[in-house]
Amino acid sequence: MIKPGTVLLAEDLKGKGHSWDMVKSKVWERLYIPIAEDADDFFIVDKDQD
Repeated sequence: MIKPGTVLLAEDLKGKGHSWDMVKSKVWERLYIPIAEDADDFFIVDKDQD
């Protein structure tokens, strides 16, 4: 269950996508950020966190 204030990052480049059911609400705020396949996401792994 995703509650208000939760940020969900979902990557699905090859599948059918995702489905959602609204529970106790009709408001759904979302932001889609398309990332091209093989594009640089500028993510840098913090190796000290291993």
